[in-house]
Amino acid sequence: MTGTVLFINGASSSGKTSLCRALQAIWPGPLAMVGVDTLISMLPLAYTGFGERAAEGYPFHREEDAEGRSLIRARTGPAGRILNGRMAEFVAGVAADGLDVAVDHVVLEPEDFEDFAAVLDPARSWLIGMRCNLEVLEAREKGRGDRALSLAREQAGRVHSGRWTYDLELDSARAPPPALARTVLEFVAGRAPAAFAQARGRGRSAG
Repeated sequence: MTGTVLFINGASSSGKTSLCRALQAIWPGPLAMVGVDTLISMLPLAYTGFGERAAEGYPFHREEDAEGRSLIRARTGPAGRILNGRMAEFVAGVAADGLDVAVDHVVLEPEDFEDFAAVLDPARSWLIGMRCNLEVLEAREKGRGDRALSLAREQAGRVHSGRWTYDLELDSARAPPPALARTVLEFVAGRAPAAFAQARGRGRSAG
């Protein structure tokens, strides 16, 4: 049987990785985890953030919000696009071989999601949105010490603004990872996914 894919999308520090780890602890079989941090770590530092060649990988840009506050916006460059597409193919291939996979992602550009929508089995892939209120997001970001401040604020609304409908939405400010993991496990066991099939249908209509 084709493996299950849990595609979890949310802003930086929203709790996606903690959810994936909690899922791995209760999943009935092996649950592999990959994500955007996996891709970023594959590139030299110069190709990420404010590095001298970051425009080719995963660059940061300083912008201002409507209130004039400085924000850092992350984007996907050409090398990042290649890696994202290949990760989508990898996840689809692993699932086709029967292994379940959790994808911990931050959808920075529409193409980041479309790569996965094009190749995942829509009958075995669930799209999960991880939300979290801004106050908690920014407190986590500051406490981690390994994230550029304001990154979470910039991403909080943007990552959920795509042309898709989630199968399930979670709020990590309202429940701890183990409880959220149980919610996901029960949800997947109790109903069929629809989001990726809908996304494919919209893609064909747009074409």
